Amino acid sequence: KKMWKFGLNKSIKELRFVIKSSPEHHGVWNFVFKRMPELRALNQNTFFAVSEIHDDFKTVSRCHFVFGDRDDTQHYVDTAGLSSADFETVLKEKISFGLTLRRDQPANDDEREIPIDIVEAHKYVKHMDDGF
Repeated sequence: KKMWKFGLNKSIKELRFVIKSSPEHHGVWNFVFKRMPELRALNQNTFFAVSEIHDDFKTVSRCHFVFGDRDDTQHYVDTAGLSSADFETVLKEKISFGLTLRRDQPANDDEREIPIDIVEAHKYVKHMDDGF
C-alpha cells in the first residue's frame, strides 16, 4: 500500500513547489511540512524544492513535476483548494505516469545524474592535497 513512496526516485526527477501562503494553499503546505520529509529520506535521488511566493504575485501557485525522461516531460498542478490528501492522490498518479515514460539507460557512471557515494568520491573528485 505504501510502496508508491519508493517509486518517486524512478519516475520523477524534480518536484518543485511554488506556493502562496494564503489559506487556500494550506493543504499543500500541510503536505510539504508533514509528508515531504519522509519522501525526501526515501527518495534521495529526487530533487525537491519549495518556494513561498507572496499572495500579491501574479505567478500561479503550483507544484511542478519534472519526469527526467527521454522526451523531457513536465507537468504541473495548481495548489489552490487542494487538501493534503488530494495532493497525495495527485502525486501517486504522477508517479504511476512517470513509470510509463521511456528512459535512456546511462552507458556508464559518467552519464548518471545521481549523487556520488562518499566512499566512491575519490575516483572522481581530485583535490590539491591528493599528492601527499
